[in-house]
Amino acid sequence: MMNRKYFFNIAFRIAVPCCVALMVSCTDDGIPENLEFEQFKYLYFPSANTVNKITFVRERDSVFHWEGLCYGGTTNFNQGEIRAEIGVDPSLVTSYNTANNTAFLPLPAGCYELSGASQVIENGKNYSEGGSLTIKNVAVLDTDREYLLPVTILSVGESNIPTNDERKTLWWSVNTEPYWPVPDKTLWSVIDYSSQWQSTTSAANVIDGTAGEFWHSDASGSMPQWVVIDLSATATINGVRFTNRQSSDPNDTSASPRNVKFEVSDNQTDWTLLLNVPELPNVQAEQTLDAPAPQSGRYLKITIVNNWAGAGYSYIAEVDFF
Repeated sequence: MMNRKYFFNIAFRIAVPCCVALMVSCTDDGIPENLEFEQFKYLYFPSANTVNKITFVRERDSVFHWEGLCYGGTTNFNQGEIRAEIGVDPSLVTSYNTANNTAFLPLPAGCYELSGASQVIENGKNYSEGGSLTIKNVAVLDTDREYLLPVTILSVGESNIPTNDERKTLWWSVNTEPYWPVPDKTLWSVIDYSSQWQSTTSAANVIDGTAGEFWHSDASGSMPQWVVIDLSATATINGVRFTNRQSSDPNDTSASPRNVKFEVSDNQTDWTLLLNVPELPNVQAEQTLDAPAPQSGRYLKITIVNNWAGAGYSYIAEVDFF
């Protein structure tokens, strides 16, 4: 059976009768064995028309895979081996900006690595294996600008098969949010809280690095109960790791937090909501809570609006963030 993996990637589908002079024979599905459309016989990237947008909120290396080249316009792929060289052409950023009324900067050379620079379509096939792109060192980028990386077909070997100018380039746009490293947790401190029951269950226990100690608010208090943590420096927070009180007696954890809010601030006066969890599961395992959007600030406030027991007090074992 002929290889049709990318035949239908051509932007049309054709149903043709069997008895046309160009066609040698037909398959049982009514599609001729051999079809030749010279105007569509070229190399191209299937996803070349899409700009892949990448946003970083902290420095990290990230790998993105790109699918290989395709060869179209024919159902006869006994064309011999096709070799093509793939690489980055920063000059294409200028032409892209002119055509699309944008203001991208070329992504600096030290911020990416490309694998799969030599692509091969073997005889009898109509696609290559593809490669990968690693984006790195994003901390050097200007957070007020957006960058563009064009990965394109630089040359084709001795096959003389043409490329399609509109589909020969893959585009990645890269930008970064304001970045701050995570402060050392040993520098954190609890600077305010609503209440605490005993000295052994102080609010400072929520950042002591162990789930065995916990904060217990005043047993005769009322909701809400809250704690404010000074992170010692401004940080970007993407989410919270939260651990409930640990106990072998389920009755000891019946007043665990239910509706919990997390807010950040730079001045302890103006608070921005990071995350509102209507029903935090009453489990003892650490829970990872992703924020809808990253927020930055020096201070983190945790407010327990209510708990699973309907009591006027609650408790927390440990809090961290990422």
